[in-house]
Amino acid sequence: MLRLSPDNLEKPIAKALRLRPRARMLDQHTWTITGSRGDLYRVRFALLGDVPVASCECQGAKLGWVCYHVGAAVLGNHLLCLLRQMKVSIPALEMLIQSEGVCIGSAPDPSSPVNAASMLNDLWIPMKKAS
Repeated sequence: MLRLSPDNLEKPIAKALRLRPRARMLDQHTWTITGSRGDLYRVRFALLGDVPVASCECQGAKLGWVCYHVGAAVLGNHLLCLLRQMKVSIPALEMLIQSEGVCIGSAPDPSSPVNAASMLNDLWIPMKKAS
């Protein structure tokens, strides 16, 4: 399991924004991410005590690196949280993200810093409630 923090998520999130993989939600804590060569990787989030962790099936994660697949799943989850705050019809949206997935797009300003702490909090809160 990979321990997640704003420090070790910043680069994977930025890379996911550059590469624009497809992210598909399987359940509240599990996503599939299409890799750069078209392979599918399952990313799962959990809590170890109060520490958010993730796992990914890619080689980088097996070596202990927080990969961009995890970054893409964090972005997908963040998108859902933003849409919930805007009071978008969630059942229809979640069905779309589960069936079709979402393409993680580029940030409006690629030079702007990634707010990994905010995105990590989006994961943290729902997981705390589910525990």
